[in-house]
Amino acid sequence: MSGQAVGQFRKVVNRRPQDGGALANLGAALFACNAFDEAATVLSQACERGARTAETLNSLGLVEMALGDLRAACETLQEALQLRPSDGRIANSLGTVLMEIGRLEEAEALFGAIVMRESGEEADRARFNRAIILLGQGRFAEGWRDFESRRSLLRVVSDVPHWDGSAGEEPVAVVGEQGLGDEVQFLRFLTEAAKRRPLRLRFRAAALADLMPELDQGRILPADGPVAAEVSLLSLPAVLGMDDVPSTEPYLAVSEKPEVVRIGVCWSGNPSYRFDRRRSVPVECLEALRQVNGVRFVALQRGDVPDWMEQVPLETPVDLAREVGRCALVISVDTLVAHMAGALGRALWLLNREGGDWRWKDVDWYGDVRQFRPPSGVAVAAGWEAVLREVAEALSLRV
Repeated sequence: MSGQAVGQFRKVVNRRPQDGGALANLGAALFACNAFDEAATVLSQACERGARTAETLNSLGLVEMALGDLRAACETLQEALQLRPSDGRIANSLGTVLMEIGRLEEAEALFGAIVMRESGEEADRARFNRAIILLGQGRFAEGWRDFESRRSLLRVVSDVPHWDGSAGEEPVAVVGEQGLGDEVQFLRFLTEAAKRRPLRLRFRAAALADLMPELDQGRILPADGPVAAEVSLLSLPAVLGMDDVPSTEPYLAVSEKPEVVRIGVCWSGNPSYRFDRRRSVPVECLEALRQVNGVRFVALQRGDVPDWMEQVPLETPVDLAREVGRCALVISVDTLVAHMAGALGRALWLLNREGGDWRWKDVDWYGDVRQFRPPSGVAVAAGWEAVLREVAEALSLRV
């Protein structure tokens, strides 16, 4: 639909190139298609041609955030909110970028104000955004409660009741949502859930449960079959009342042993993620690693890889677990591979974007993690070049 909208709005702009409103519509459609560079140009033109409205500025601010220009995004969204102070959508956008640049108190206050005055989707979005701050700070009792607002945002519908965490012998289905990295991170909570109910695992990474030594495998039933209730894997901390700081001990185990010179590398995540441009590393930046002697680099992602890296079969999450298990060190952006390394207890060097996700903030979810971040305020590509040079230097010292 967004692609069709781009085509239609482009026709309008071709007929009326000085029409700021037409340009604003085209820019918003381009943003929806992740065409960020053109969207930035078109939205800037819209502002210059009479459409410097709160709506246009909100779109432009989100584009600037996707492109990694967080300071510009903050200024743009502040202007948008000044034009329309009661707009919950714009306030949520501004709060998100405030989180990214570390102004957490301001962001939390903004989200709290939205929750107080709004209802419906924007209030749920503000609760979810606030949860990101709370969980990153280890304020779990409040954080997990607000984190459940994502169920409304995702419009979760089920034919069976939502499990409330109560004990019994009637089976509960555990389902997945969001990315595979989320599933791997939250696998740890299956151990406690299985103590309370027999479980039927109905999520993509369910096969990894076989690799959990602390999980009572007798409580894991076949995926198909009747259940009394259902729960998302990501809702387990909330329904189980898991308010304590998580253990950093590994919870997955494979028979493969680390090979001293084997270094696993993952430089990109799902390209459909709106802010993947800030998360993933341009492949040419990896050349800095190539100069390090005495190691073997293994690509821990599918698709095209540099010819100086080994490729391995990665058809399933279990395949990935076994390949990660053979690595003495994993160098990865914030994606499934990073969580797999942590869950297996392998050393992880995380290539973390500016701002970063709540999982890598004040609370340690895994035991052996070193973070490398781009310098603040630089262009995305230049930032990753600096990061990979730093990683290469650190790796040379390690070997």
